[in-house]
Amino acid sequence: MAELYTQLVSLSLVSPELSANVEQAVVKLEQFNREPENAELLNDAVDLVSQLHGALRMVQLGGVEILSGELLALLGQLQAGRSASTEDFAAISSSLFILPRYLEFTSQRKLSLPELLLPQINALRTCGGQPELGDSYFFGANVLKLKSPPGGSSVIREELGSLVRRLRHMYQLGLLQTIRDPNANALMLMERAMQRLLASCGGYRFATFWWVASKAMSALQKGVSLSGQRKILLRNIDREIRRLHQKGEAALDQPPKQELLRELLYIASLAPQDEEFTEQLTQCMDGHITYHETRLRQYQQELHGPSLNTVHSVIKVLAEEFKVCQSILEMAAQAGDNLIVEFDELVNNLSRITEALGVLGLTRAGDLMREQLNKIRAWNDNVEPYNSAGLADIADALVYVESTVTGLENLALNVDNLEQVNHLANKEAVAGSILIEAEAIVIRESQSGLTMVKRALSSYAESQYDLHHIGNISANISSIRGGLDMVGLSRAGAMVASVHHFVDQVLLSGSQPPALDTLLETLADAIISLEYYLASYGALQYQDDAILVLGEESMASLGFPVMVVDSDDT
Repeated sequence: MAELYTQLVSLSLVSPELSANVEQAVVKLEQFNREPENAELLNDAVDLVSQLHGALRMVQLGGVEILSGELLALLGQLQAGRSASTEDFAAISSSLFILPRYLEFTSQRKLSLPELLLPQINALRTCGGQPELGDSYFFGANVLKLKSPPGGSSVIREELGSLVRRLRHMYQLGLLQTIRDPNANALMLMERAMQRLLASCGGYRFATFWWVASKAMSALQKGVSLSGQRKILLRNIDREIRRLHQKGEAALDQPPKQELLRELLYIASLAPQDEEFTEQLTQCMDGHITYHETRLRQYQQELHGPSLNTVHSVIKVLAEEFKVCQSILEMAAQAGDNLIVEFDELVNNLSRITEALGVLGLTRAGDLMREQLNKIRAWNDNVEPYNSAGLADIADALVYVESTVTGLENLALNVDNLEQVNHLANKEAVAGSILIEAEAIVIRESQSGLTMVKRALSSYAESQYDLHHIGNISANISSIRGGLDMVGLSRAGAMVASVHHFVDQVLLSGSQPPALDTLLETLADAIISLEYYLASYGALQYQDDAILVLGEESMASLGFPVMVVDSDDT
């Protein structure tokens, strides 16, 4: 996680430039698609993608460097004179669409899942005449750690040739059906063949292969997708059975092909399995987390959903719509039972809000708005009598929806957070959005406070240590500490407390210590550490206390070590 966090901090520093490069490259390539004879447009796009690739190489975030590299390679072929096909432009457009969304996804989720980029990477490689990367390309399992499962026997009780011939026939029946029209019965037949081979040849080195292959068949039965690549993989299993039939028992003492075993292990990892398999998979992954395919599909949907820029634009539009609706409702409330006759403006505004909520994926809020729309239309059509209580319900619903949208703006946009927001009760949504907004305000105010402290200290040093310049910073530092403690950033708050003690006991003591300029530089190191920490936390919503180590070391060298209180002791 620490390595990923470092990558995310680096990404946050270059993110604006990356987004600008992608947008400019898209414009240039769209123009080139319309004017293929204009080579200058393609050259400009290649330069932009080259800059993008260089920046991503420095960030060292898995997958995106490969994607940008493949994109640059394909554009290089077009630049060299190869005619651009429809498939070329489709692969290039898809990659430039997905790449910035993947960077957003990684920043929001704090996850690096380069396998999500494989469809775009392989589309580019296909257009460039390169073989596709396997599904397990980014799968970090060490297959050498796999052990033969217990329960098999090294004693083959049946003549090996006839046994393997019969089991291969069983497997091929299922394979042919799976290639033509996959179904659970065919896969079950193939799994049965693997299990029988495992049971009969369990004590041999090759037994691990039959075991993992049977788990892969099980995963396919549980809904893991069966792509063209994976059908080829199933054919390769048939080749291994044929090899066993041809070479006999000698083939069982040979280790399985690692690449084939890795591909099968990856498929098996995409669905829930038994405890024995899960334990071995965990050992092979060396602590790295694997995800089932249902979760990976959800993440793929996020990549194809609206970007953060789109979401923020929609939220800004909604803010204006909320104001208009609130004004109309206030006028209606003041009119009492003599409600304004014209409902059209309110209905139109609420309709636009409902549509925008659908774009954001806020289903519960959208359903609530539709209920209010139906109520207003019933009043307008004289189907139901108007009542002031109903008007209050509409106002409450609008407050809930506005709070939900505010909460979404402050949360990372992803499937889990959308689900969380959609299931919040009205009071929880309002309270949650207020708390999130309050935390953001505290972080911003703390950053502003630190900036003021730095300016005051700089003026103090430039004026040859005139105390008038730092007379008020003690109160500023105290308020910063209180804010950080309030939002749970206790370690940062403890460091601010040390800064506070140093300012009060050294700088404001009236006596000028020796080497004061050096002391101020060291104090500045501590404050810069705090600034960097708060900026990173504000951008990534993740507490990496390692950033504070520099500041803590600086305060310790000043003789004011940071007294961190463990959460268990509070």
